[in-house]
This record gives sequence, C-alpha cells and structure tokens, in this order.
Amino acid sequence: MLGSLLILMSAQQKRSDQLLQQALAGAETQKAKKKILKKQCEDMKESLTETQKYELKEVTRRADHTSRELESATAQIQDLKLKLQVWEKARENERQLHHDTHEELKEARDQLNDLHHEKREKEIELDKVKRELEHSLEDLDDRVKRSSSPQPFSSSRAYHPRAPSDRDLDKIARNITRYEPKPGGKNDTNAYLKDIEFYLRRFPDATVEDRLYLIRGTSSQKVNKFIDRQTQRVKSNYEVLSKALIDEFKSYTVKTGLTAALSVKQGRQESPQEYYERLHEAYFGPKNETEMEEELHFKSLFVQNLHPTTSHHLGVMACPDTLNSRQLREMATKGFNKQKQALIKSTETNILSVSSKTPPLELEGAPGAESREPATAFSKSYQPPTEREYTRSDSGQKYSQKPRSANYDQSRGEFNYRSSDSHDTRRPFKQWKGHRSYNNRENDKRESRNYGFSEK
Repeated sequence: MLGSLLILMSAQQKRSDQLLQQALAGAETQKAKKKILKKQCEDMKESLTETQKYELKEVTRRADHTSRELESATAQIQDLKLKLQVWEKARENERQLHHDTHEELKEARDQLNDLHHEKREKEIELDKVKRELEHSLEDLDDRVKRSSSPQPFSSSRAYHPRAPSDRDLDKIARNITRYEPKPGGKNDTNAYLKDIEFYLRRFPDATVEDRLYLIRGTSSQKVNKFIDRQTQRVKSNYEVLSKALIDEFKSYTVKTGLTAALSVKQGRQESPQEYYERLHEAYFGPKNETEMEEELHFKSLFVQNLHPTTSHHLGVMACPDTLNSRQLREMATKGFNKQKQALIKSTETNILSVSSKTPPLELEGAPGAESREPATAFSKSYQPPTEREYTRSDSGQKYSQKPRSANYDQSRGEFNYRSSDSHDTRRPFKQWKGHRSYNNRENDKRESRNYGFSEK
C-alpha cells in the first residue's frame, strides 16, 4: 500500500512537473510575445514620430509660405488704399472745381439776365421819355400855333400816346377798385383784369410790364407774392399770367348754376328786384356776357320761384318764351305793388282815446263813487247795486243776487249798448249785421250751458 502511495505521489509529482513546465513554457511564450509587441510598439512609435515630424515640417513650411503671401497681400492692400485715397482726393477736388464752375456759370447767367432785364427796362424808359418828349414838343408846337393863330374850340378827344407813361398808369391805378381776394369768397378775378384792359384801351402799345405795374399797384400783398413766385416765362406772357391768377384765386366753395339757383325763392316781403339780383348771382355767378339774362331756363326759373302772393297777379301773360327778362321784372313789380296795396286796404286800425288822469280806486257802493267822471270816453255808466233774489232750481233757498251793470238788463248773451257820451263811435249790436267782418264770421256752434240756477 505504501508502494502504491509512493507510485501515486510520484505520478502526481510528474504531473505537477509537467504542469510547471507547461506553465514555464507559457510564461516564456508570453514574454516572447511581450517583447515582440514591445518591439512592434517601438517600431510604430518611431515610424509615427518620423511621420509627425515630416507633417510638422510640411505644416511649418506651408505656414511660412502663407505668412509670406499674407504679407505681400497686406502690402498690396496698403498700396491700393493709398491709391484710392489719392483718387478720392483728386475726385473731390474735381467735384469742387466743377461745383465752383457751375456756381460761377449760374451767377454769370443771373447777372446776364439782370443786365438784359435792366437793358429792357432802360429801353422802355427811354422809349417812354422819347414819347413824352415828342408829346411835349407837339403840345408846345400846338400852343405856339394856337397863340399865333387862335382857332375855335374843338370838342374832339385829346391826343393820347400809344404807350402809357408812369403818370398815366398812376391815374389808371386810382380809378381801379382794389383787388383783395379772400379764401372761400367770391373773387371775381376776370372782372378785375377786364377793368385793367378797359383803362388801357387808349394805349395800344401797352406792354406786359405796364399791366404788371397796374396789378401790383391795385392788388393785395397776397397777389404780389403769387406773381413773384412765377417763372420768367409766365411773367413775360400776360395771357398765361391772367389764367394763372384766375385759377389761383378761384372759389371752389361758392356754388353757381341751375342747382344753386333752384333753392333761391322770393320772400313774402322781398321786392322782385332784390329777388332777381339774388337769382342772377346764384345762376350766373361771375359770368358776364351779352344778353345772358335772356336765357330761357333763367327766365322760367324767375317766374317759377316767385312768391304765390306775387305770381297770382301775373296770369298767363307772364310767358318766358315771349317776354324778355326786363318785361318779366316789370310785371312782377306791378303784381308785388298791387299785393301791397291790397294788404293796406284790408287792414283796419281802431284808434282809442285814453285819458291820462285815472281816478283813484274806490270800493263799490262807497259814497261819492257815483259822482266821479268816467276814466275814458267810452266807459259804460253804472247804476247803484240793487238787492235782487234768485233761487236755485233744485232747492228753495233764496240768495241775494250780486250787483250787475245797468246795461245788463236783458237775458244772458243779449247786451243793450248805451253810452253816456255822445261821442261814442261804437255801433249797436243790430248795426253790425251789414258789416263785412260780421258777415264773414263763423257760426257759433257752442251749446248753451245751464248751471242749475234760475232767476226770479
């Protein structure tokens, strides 16, 4: 048994030795692998280091090349900046020179225009002086001739030069109504310009400057400022300037024409002439032409809008187709006057005489109250109160009656008018039956009232 145990132990020892040898062989193998790996790592490290060094060299070389290119580009940019500054400065100098040249040219043109204008004014003044001198010489010759050989007086119109002088323009300006346009008003610019042309009809050679002189002298500051704002082309052409003035001061709020005239009607107390003027202003406005009043629509509207109290006197004779406006106005005036006379005749006035001396107030029935004179000439006479009795219909009680006037001695509603004065002009009740106001009265349809009292 011991031998088997030894055998077993030797077998185990062998097995352990084998295992130990295997383990040692494995350890050596691992060491060899580690060495190989370590060598490979070292080789790879060396190869990587060389690659990185090479790449670093390449990057460094490229960076140097880029920096050199950047420096050259920066230098070129600086050169371009300098060139651009020089070019901008030269351009600014050229622009300033061009502006100065333009300003000088503009000033030269303005001076030239002023010189031309002054030359034209001087020529006009020279022409006026020449005409005035010629006119003075002609007047002097005429005076000399008249003094040497007197002639009979001639009623022909005095001689006028073809162009107005400053004195003539001042005289004309005093005769023209001042033109002061107002916003929203009836600014009749056309009539104002026609007045200027009317006063210049004796001077065929009147220039635009003469007309501007009159406009400036007879208009407000607003008109003068408007003329100053216009161009030289407008100022030199009088027709264009006139149209500009009419358009500028035209009133757009004042309505004229058929639509505005439809609402114009004659008042009850308005004369036909006043109504005609209002209708004419509303229908035509600033328009002023020959025989424009003879327009059929205008005449028909005049007759149609007459007040009924005036138009019913015209009848069928007031025909706008056959009569002119003057005849229609005459007929309307006659009808208006006839209506006024009818109103005056139909109106009656009652004149009452009132005494300024009024008696003092006294109690009824006091002594001395009957002996006083009446306050007015038309006062009624009263009698002393009398005691009368009346009974109520539904009871037998008696009451003393209130005092009544002596005139009230008949039944209720029937008065007997008696006057204490012979100058009383009032009519008795029966005499009113033939009077016009009594015949035209309305029938009294009121019912009599009974309050339950009966007199005894």
